[in-house]
Amino acid sequence: LGVLPISLFYFHQFPGLFFVSNLIIVPALGVILGMGILVVFLSIFNWLPAQFVWLYNKIIGFMNNLIAWVARQESFIFGDIPFDVVQLILSFIVLVMGVQLFTRFNSKRILLCLGSVLCFQGYTIYQEINTNEKVEAMVLHKTKERIIFNRNGKELTVLTDNYNQPDYLISRYRTAERIHSVSFDTLKNGYHIKNNSLLIIDSTGVYPLSTSDKILLTQSPKINLDRLIDSIQPKEIIADGSNYKSYVDRWKITCIKNKIPFHYTGEKGSYYFK
Repeated sequence: LGVLPISLFYFHQFPGLFFVSNLIIVPALGVILGMGILVVFLSIFNWLPAQFVWLYNKIIGFMNNLIAWVARQESFIFGDIPFDVVQLILSFIVLVMGVQLFTRFNSKRILLCLGSVLCFQGYTIYQEINTNEKVEAMVLHKTKERIIFNRNGKELTVLTDNYNQPDYLISRYRTAERIHSVSFDTLKNGYHIKNNSLLIIDSTGVYPLSTSDKILLTQSPKINLDRLIDSIQPKEIIADGSNYKSYVDRWKITCIKNKIPFHYTGEKGSYYFK
């Protein structure tokens, strides 16, 4: 129980068989450690019987086989469990209050234990409500690829070119943000995101001669950025991980010269639309 919150926080999974396996492994560890000390002591004086070594190896082999069997039971592993640092702290408070209650049973400790449980439940419910109301969009950084997340509550739409491939960015974001459903769509040339117009220019270098609030440069388009700025007059220019670094450096200098904010995801991380 003490390790469980740490496991949920770092690995976001719950092994359903850990209670059963611990009932066997923990007592076996005591026997193995005790026999190991005896093996070392007897071997120093050359008094170690071969039968004792055979029995010791059998016990270790049995425990290793048991651990390997438990690890293969993937159907008993509950994964993708959202669990943040606040839940980690609150869960340890619940454990401490529970131990204190069973050590000495009185009304004060009952109230403290139940209060800690209510705090944990209340925070979890708050996170669920906050998740339903959260709306955000972002340009992520991924080398040689372009990917945009458009999140509405517990639904996530991934705008990308390789939407048939599993991605660790999606799985991590889905778990951390308590996303229930993920859908995929191909990238288009323009979007309206949070009252901002977004123009995406890819390797073709083709773009309409109309104003746009933000420009996303992808796949290293061969364009004259000075001319683009004069014709479209964007408020901000974004470059993702699908561009050549030499192109990004040149665009950055041009934006500084024209006094336009420039965001490269490889340097500043994901770009969030506000």
